[in-house]
Amino acid sequence: MTMALKTRIPFRSELLESAFVRYYLRGDGPFGAAPLRYIDTSPRRLASALGETDSQDVSEQVFASFDRASVGDALTWGSPRIIQHEDGPGFFRYLVLSCLIASVSTELADEGNYRDRLRILLGFHLSDLSGTSKLWKRLARWSDSARAKGLPFRKVILPDPGAMTQIGFSLKIAFPSRRDRDRCEGIAADLFGMLDEPTQVIHFFRRQIDRYPWSDGFKAAFFEFEKRFQAGDRLLLDHAFWYFIKETAQQVASDGSNDASCLRMVPDLDREPQAEAISVSKVESDGRWEHVDRVGYVLSGGLEYVLQTLIANSRRLDGILYKASREATKGVLAFKEDGWGSWSWSQHPDSAYVRLLVHDRIHERCPQYFGLRKASAHWWMSEQMGQGQFESICTALGIASPPSGALKRVAAEGGIKTAGMYLGRRSLLPIIRAHAGVEVAIEPQRAELGTLELGQLQDDRIQLSSTARLSGRWRISVTESDRAAPSELSLTFIDRAVLHPSLTAPNPDAWRRDAEASGFREIEIRQGSHIGRPVGQVSDSMYDLLEAVYAGGRSGWSEMDLIPLLARISGTHGPRPWDLLRALRDSRWLDPWVARGWKARRWFLSPIKLVQAGETIILSGAAGEVSRERFARIAEELGGQVEIDGTVGCWAVPLIKATHVDAAQLSKAIGLELQRPIVLDIQKAPLCWSNQHENFDRRELVSRWDWKNERFSYTSDPGASPVMLETWIRPARDSPDLYRVVRRDGSEALFANRTAAILETYRLARRPLFEKRGSWLFAKTSDGRLPDVAVDRLRLRHLIAPGIVSNSSEFGYAYPVDENDMVWLGERLGSELFEQESISKFHPAFHFRTARGEKFFRATIMRRG
Repeated sequence: MTMALKTRIPFRSELLESAFVRYYLRGDGPFGAAPLRYIDTSPRRLASALGETDSQDVSEQVFASFDRASVGDALTWGSPRIIQHEDGPGFFRYLVLSCLIASVSTELADEGNYRDRLRILLGFHLSDLSGTSKLWKRLARWSDSARAKGLPFRKVILPDPGAMTQIGFSLKIAFPSRRDRDRCEGIAADLFGMLDEPTQVIHFFRRQIDRYPWSDGFKAAFFEFEKRFQAGDRLLLDHAFWYFIKETAQQVASDGSNDASCLRMVPDLDREPQAEAISVSKVESDGRWEHVDRVGYVLSGGLEYVLQTLIANSRRLDGILYKASREATKGVLAFKEDGWGSWSWSQHPDSAYVRLLVHDRIHERCPQYFGLRKASAHWWMSEQMGQGQFESICTALGIASPPSGALKRVAAEGGIKTAGMYLGRRSLLPIIRAHAGVEVAIEPQRAELGTLELGQLQDDRIQLSSTARLSGRWRISVTESDRAAPSELSLTFIDRAVLHPSLTAPNPDAWRRDAEASGFREIEIRQGSHIGRPVGQVSDSMYDLLEAVYAGGRSGWSEMDLIPLLARISGTHGPRPWDLLRALRDSRWLDPWVARGWKARRWFLSPIKLVQAGETIILSGAAGEVSRERFARIAEELGGQVEIDGTVGCWAVPLIKATHVDAAQLSKAIGLELQRPIVLDIQKAPLCWSNQHENFDRRELVSRWDWKNERFSYTSDPGASPVMLETWIRPARDSPDLYRVVRRDGSEALFANRTAAILETYRLARRPLFEKRGSWLFAKTSDGRLPDVAVDRLRLRHLIAPGIVSNSSEFGYAYPVDENDMVWLGERLGSELFEQESISKFHPAFHFRTARGEKFFRATIMRRG
């Protein structure tokens, strides 16, 4: 066969070497740290490796990059031209070329023997290829040596070359070939929809393996997969053969599109669970889907809204979301735990823990021991359950339980990333998902700070722990049996968040600030006379929380992601996640914005700034540890004194401030403009509330305020209270929720903000929401909070951020106040909201912490470590 080649622009040898090493060989590349057994050199893979957007001619360009002399030295004599760089063997490009020759499309060369294909593709003939096997063995030795030094490279496992001592490695490692892919699509196109189970796939290809001339790589991959599965191995989800089959099935079903859709939920004990549906392609003619570049389209909001929308649009959905909508129509949905309080729908959940959602019409059929609670207007949610209980309930409700042959993969879940590395804080370490009964080993590759250790092993989840903060790289090896090499993960940690070069600001056309009260004029601030004493030092967990919020918040946080993070850090015995979120808002770490066209709220990091309050300079905004250290160091160098004020308690957001320093010099040295504190006055309630003019049409009532338990309830009786508070939603959720306050005389008022609605309800009912104890104002209920304008005034007057206080395992929410503040609050918000002083179990015991620059911060780090 002769081949007419078009003019091709070759790649530089340096580019080929570095690109192939980064893509195929490094443990932090797209294939992870699993052993290298196969190399896929399809045009799509080559284009991805080389950063090309068009894969049409990429194979020809690669061939054009090699000349006879260099290829002969490498493949004949085993003496390649080494390219020296930071890492990599320097000759890997020749081995990728040898795999490409074995697997290239028949459009470029026929199915002749290997040497004929090399002559056609490269334009010259090589009869002796004994250097090829030498290079493969050299690569395997190099990989072992590099890994022993702690470098992040995959272990190279060579197959048995059989009788082909020169090119056997290349023929069996090259998988899949273009011929394998075309043949697989041709013979199984009509059957892929039924090939869901490994047993079905093995049975089908067993009958095809001798009927067609599959490549050596295909047969080797299939036989290995079959042998391991039949021997009981289940960590095969990332096996090259299974990955190829599922990838081909997706291409056959959807013309190459990859379905990354999902439906996930974050449970909440106090409010309606939040849900989120992600679709690769937007539902046609439905404006409720927000476009997000990284995932496609997102539909988010309350559980009821998301499920109703999916059910209503089921015929226009495809893939996972179509299946989820059909199950929702039946009235039963099973969710598996993804880690950190997030749960995703799965038709066959195979995780250690499962939650079920059941509709009202299914509720009566559920077993008595099921333990359901009302989650939304029409849905009930179970507590988390193990697989045994889940399977028994599946039988009772008539839903399918997970198949026994389900495949799994080793993966890291959870954790917070900063510049591509995990944040190495003890309360934020990722969880390793594997398979029950495996052996796990941790090997440090570059341990700079701390020690990574194995924590609790529970079902298919492997907890990680550390004795201190972590910085460096560790390799985690998971061995299922002696039939295969260990599956590996390479995890890199850093002990603090990398500074963001910039922060994403909300688009005012799509978002508006979630204001609770409207200020109408600036007023002069005078420092207060706060004399209370704080409750102790800020906890390590709170510092971890701040660093995690900063690290993951460059583009803002959705509540779906933020609430599970706060719940993870607070733990079982810590404060409510919603209280932690309120503390971040009250300290001006996060600013909430609500969507204009649908129900959603997003939390954006507040840019850091310097605020001068009297003789004190405050570092305001979302200041991560790097920024706090820099502020303290520069202030100390200028002769100032730095104080970290965690006055409220161990779960407070600390206020960092400097005194005895020239403000202008500090501003210039840090590079931040000095701002004066802006405090706004507000009119008397009800004129002060920030009510948005929302349309009340086509809304339905979903909950009322339960005066006995002082919270919203889906089943509460309005009782004999003179004031009712109701939540009204649009079923289409194309608008934020509205809160209606109704008096016995029939008068009513609408609110778009939850806090403002509760405050006005209690004012009209003449029931107190707060009580003053000494120099602190305590909230009496979990939903009673002062509006943001009032909080700004208190924080800047007393230079103390309000927040969570604790006594043993009980928590409250407190604000620093003096008599002047109480007069101002009573006049603006209504004196009915505030109870006179009383004796309480909360008696803050103060302990101020002062610091002197870098020395203080490093000492703090060591203590926390």
